[in-house]
Amino acid sequence: HPVECSEITVKRVIYPQESSKAFLNFQSCPLSTLSHFSKRYIDLVGQFENQKLLSEDYQLVLLDNFSKNQSLFEKYQTAFQELTNFQREKTKLEGLSHDINQKEDFLKFQIDEIESLSPSVEGEKKLLEKKEFISNWHKQQTTAKHVLNLLSENDEFNILSSLHSVIKTAGSIPQVDGLSHESLESAKVLIEDYCYELSRSLETEFDENEYEEIIDQLDRYQKLKRKFGGETQKVLETYAQYKEELTEIQKVDQKLNEINQKITEAKGLCFDLANQLHIKRLETSKDLSKKLTASIRSLKMIGASISFNIQKRENLDSRGCSEISLVAETNPGEGFHKVKHIASGGELSRILLGLRQILSSHDSISVFLFDEIDTGVGGETALAVGSALENVSLEGQVIAITHLPQIAKFANRIVEVTKDVNVKNKKTISRTQIIQDDKVQSYTQAMAHI
Repeated sequence: HPVECSEITVKRVIYPQESSKAFLNFQSCPLSTLSHFSKRYIDLVGQFENQKLLSEDYQLVLLDNFSKNQSLFEKYQTAFQELTNFQREKTKLEGLSHDINQKEDFLKFQIDEIESLSPSVEGEKKLLEKKEFISNWHKQQTTAKHVLNLLSENDEFNILSSLHSVIKTAGSIPQVDGLSHESLESAKVLIEDYCYELSRSLETEFDENEYEEIIDQLDRYQKLKRKFGGETQKVLETYAQYKEELTEIQKVDQKLNEINQKITEAKGLCFDLANQLHIKRLETSKDLSKKLTASIRSLKMIGASISFNIQKRENLDSRGCSEISLVAETNPGEGFHKVKHIASGGELSRILLGLRQILSSHDSISVFLFDEIDTGVGGETALAVGSALENVSLEGQVIAITHLPQIAKFANRIVEVTKDVNVKNKKTISRTQIIQDDKVQSYTQAMAHI
């Protein structure tokens, strides 16, 4: 945030050949940011800018400024934004509900397909090991028989029989330690145990159907992996995701009921706050209409009357339930009509100036820039406009661009802008000079006689 102190410096540099640059408290920023920020403190009123007076939204802003509704309006905006969010969520859920049956059938099919195998990384590993073992079983049986034959079953020669003879013969040798003799006995026992286990393994039989079932399960693993990502872990992750999605889908109806309840409660709060706003607007619109009528009459709109008409709508929008129209009777007896249908450019400027006289102390704006507000006026009307500008300056700084000395005479300081055309060089040169405070009156009197 570029503003952390009480002083704000706004700067824009315009180059002849390059694009302009904008600065806010000496930090570069987009021109749009500078413009948006400046509008909080600087009000531009000109021959084009006064057209915004015709906007009913702007008229409502002016009325709210006069009514000091800011706190209440902020509460309403917060509540209305929450209502909008709930309605957006409802639309999303309804869209999901529209496709829910097809989506639910899809998810259930995928989940059932995975659950029919109940895959796991460890389970697949065991199946692969078992398949490998069975595939090598016949080879293993032949090897086992050969080893058993060498150890104990060969009639002509086997290790166990030979070891038995060795133990018997060695027992008659007195030079051999008794402990060594016991080691031979232990070796004989170990070989006998091993032969027993090996004989039992040869009795193992494998059902061909079991082998086929293992192959079938591994084939299903491969199909799932091809379908869901190449690895069993990815299959499990997809399964968890589908389960979560199915759970969420099955909660849609419940969520719709919950969001409808929230919408009902949020609407109730919005209508309550909007009604409070509407009542305050009704109360203050009469006072503002009276003051604005007096103000424009002082600006030589003799006999003119102006009024803020407020009607209550059934529906809500971002500003509440009030519908406003600024109506005026510019000539007595002609009846009231919307300002945008009957007011001239000069009248619009004076109406807006009248509003500024009344509202200048009700908002954050402290700099008022009036660009050629003298359009379509002169004589005594110009004097009245100048006096009104002076009144506005009591609440802030007023900068007025004008061609009329009747208006300029009310200024504290004048900056005169003139243009000279150099025929030889075909160039226009702009010059400025500051008319000091004590010379303003004599300067404007002189200009009035030109």
